[in-house]
Amino acid sequence: MSITYKDAAGIEGMRVACKLASEVLDYLTPFVKIGVTTKEIDKLANDYMVNVQGTTSATLGYQPPGYPPYPASLCTSLNHVVCHGIPNNKPLKRGDIMNIDVTVITKDGWFGDNSRMYLIGETSIAAKRLCSVTYEAMWHGIMRVKPGIRLGDIGFAIQTFAEKQGFTVVREFCGHGIGQRFHEEPQVLHYRPPRHAGRTQARYDLHHRADDQRRQARHQRRPRERRLDHCDARPFAVSPVGTHCAGHRDRLRSADLVGGQSADSLVCASKHIGSGHGQRLIRAVGVVAHEHTPAAPFDLTQVREQYRAGKTALLASLASSGASSRGIHSLLQKLTKHADTTLQRLWQRADFPETACLVAAGGFGRGELFPHSDVDVLLLLPDDAKVDADPALKAKVESFIGSCWDSGLEIGSSVRTAADCVEEAAKDVTVQTSLLEARLVAGSKKNFLNLQKQLDAVLDPQAFYVAKTLELRQRHNKFENTPYSLEPNCKESPGGLRDLQVVLWVARAAGLGKSWDDLAKNGLATAFEVRQIKANEALLSLIRARLHLIAGRREDRLVFDLQTAVADSFGYGGDAFRRRAAPRQKQPPRGQGGHASAERGGLVRSSEALMKRYYWAAKAVTQLNQILLLNIEERLNPNTYPLRPINERFCDKAGMLEVASDDLYVREPHAILETFLLYETTVGIKGLSARTLRALYNARCDG
Repeated sequence: MSITYKDAAGIEGMRVACKLASEVLDYLTPFVKIGVTTKEIDKLANDYMVNVQGTTSATLGYQPPGYPPYPASLCTSLNHVVCHGIPNNKPLKRGDIMNIDVTVITKDGWFGDNSRMYLIGETSIAAKRLCSVTYEAMWHGIMRVKPGIRLGDIGFAIQTFAEKQGFTVVREFCGHGIGQRFHEEPQVLHYRPPRHAGRTQARYDLHHRADDQRRQARHQRRPRERRLDHCDARPFAVSPVGTHCAGHRDRLRSADLVGGQSADSLVCASKHIGSGHGQRLIRAVGVVAHEHTPAAPFDLTQVREQYRAGKTALLASLASSGASSRGIHSLLQKLTKHADTTLQRLWQRADFPETACLVAAGGFGRGELFPHSDVDVLLLLPDDAKVDADPALKAKVESFIGSCWDSGLEIGSSVRTAADCVEEAAKDVTVQTSLLEARLVAGSKKNFLNLQKQLDAVLDPQAFYVAKTLELRQRHNKFENTPYSLEPNCKESPGGLRDLQVVLWVARAAGLGKSWDDLAKNGLATAFEVRQIKANEALLSLIRARLHLIAGRREDRLVFDLQTAVADSFGYGGDAFRRRAAPRQKQPPRGQGGHASAERGGLVRSSEALMKRYYWAAKAVTQLNQILLLNIEERLNPNTYPLRPINERFCDKAGMLEVASDDLYVREPHAILETFLLYETTVGIKGLSARTLRALYNARCDG
């Protein structure tokens, strides 16, 4: 699609259209409050556009090739949603941040596109700073707009400012122009790609990329079409400035994702009409920052230098570890301990009350801090503390959180009392899960133990099991219910690290153990299964850590762009090919790149060798996850079900097909086929029991 230049009448038409888009946002502002649903806001907007303005919504019914029509008049991106969130019936709650994106079409056919960030009630320091930095970054880009500069200079100005504030710019999306079509050229990045220091070349289309994360074809442009000159009157997108906390992955939605999660994962958007008139959503992911100058900036600078130097040394050892996953857990624990040390120094400096404490939560609480993961912390205050009513305490909290960011810690923070934690955990299983792995970092041990005691008192193991298994199924459906995706998420996809974490969570909640060895001692897993779990968990952890290291930010997806680089870090070779080993033939020289395969003939990429290893691990994790969860369910529901014999080899146990002996498939391999025949033909059988699944798994591995 070529760039369409606008004359004076066209510029005026767009000015009117964009003003109308802004009027819609002005009209909606009083209605954006706690308890209102985004679907109600969408209806208000549609009524105002149609009945008052005489405009129509460009998004309603909009249908990119290969996608269903968009069902709403607005895009409402709540908290962690990167862009194009679909309005739904979920009420807004205190602490949410939301971007409303509106595009109107005038009677003359001109498109006006604009968006605005809304802070719902009293929001966190993270949300306020996120929106503030994003808005300022937008203006740094706008100030660069003048004849003669390149579009890459605008993106570079945005990127430079954001990174100085401890943020990075979202790179998966770019801006677009407007006019008499919804998405016109040019496409505008909000950073300068390192391979194009002199100019910017757009790589992704914003609206296609939002729904389909596969890489789009690159657009080839002549350099002169990327430079602003005195005749440039086209609208283009300066406004979309997307920043996020360094190392935090983009929270990308699938085509059917709606709404948001907690305010710990935030998305911000700023929009402005640039030299012409244009718009682009800006995305940012949850960040926290300071608003108070530290009392001792020199000491804080020293803390920052020490933290960065220590982390750099640890990451250097990760980069040089090759394909061995043996030391990955030790490295993650060292990163955790290094962050602990920095937090403890900052806590001492903050001078909190003796009854307050700092608690690690989530993966950080588990002792597994990946290179660019959030350092999730809870500032646990005594029950009688009221931050809003105590200006001195509020100043200490803000100063501490700000000093954490200034020290290079990418924290995700919450400030609560024990009563608040119990209340939030009762409403949100995600909060309950995060606190399940909490550990004390600094401060009052008594307050921390009191929190654990209260949480244990209200924890219902059976309800927790049901909630986590339902969450697991929903997550699997989101990732196409297969571990064999071409661009899998090594954390969230079926067979990823999250599947293993779910097992430990429900086991811990049920009092059955906190580690894989504990599960083996309690008879939930065999020694062989524990070895398999530990080996595959280490491999997946190493892949995830390498992804963070290579991407330079939080990235859990093995996208095509990174697969070869990750494979190289494992020592599988470069981009070149290597011939697969053929029978009775010598292996090709090592220096030719790639990775040798046991298959016969043909060629294999280094990335293919990596993905093959990943798929084997993901398959094993999927199977072991199913076996262990069924075992835990049986422990939680100890009712004895009578065994109804089907034949001498199989029984019916409450609708589950169960083998009569654990070594059945080793003694009689043909019984494997009989298993699936009975499963399909026996009335009342709805699945395979944990004992049957374990026998199948062990028989396959023994073979």
